Amino acid sequence: MKNIIIIAKNTFKEAIRDKILYSILGFALLFIVSTIYFGTISLGEDLKIIRDFGLAGIYLFSIIIAVFIGTSLVYKEIEKRTLFITLSKPVSRTQFILGKFFGLFGSLITVVLLMAVVYLSVVAIKEGGFDYRGLIAILLSLIEIALF
Repeated sequence: MKNIIIIAKNTFKEAIRDKILYSILGFALLFIVSTIYFGTISLGEDLKIIRDFGLAGIYLFSIIIAVFIGTSLVYKEIEKRTLFITLSKPVSRTQFILGKFFGLFGSLITVVLLMAVVYLSVVAIKEGGFDYRGLIAILLSLIEIALF
């Protein structure tokens, strides 16, 4: 268990430092904030459009982040040859894969929580209340992204 935690911490730090993550996250936050504009051009369905586009944006961008960060993590391990050094230690392949999974999932949780805060604040500004159903939808999509 100790090896999995060490690999997960290292993977989390490596994923959070990735420049691709920041560019996709910036675009996602811009998209979520721009849902206010999408809501204003609809005919009386402002809040519904903001909720639908906001939740779809969180889901879509978190899947894009998972794919790009996940593939770049494996590629960097092979390119820098740290994979061979790690596997030559008393670390099994299962521990290595689980550590990578939990590290990537931790970084995805961080990113999704940041997008959720922006989404919930946009909905609260527009509606004036807290969106509990949106929060439940975000948590369930986070489980789906973990399976993805």
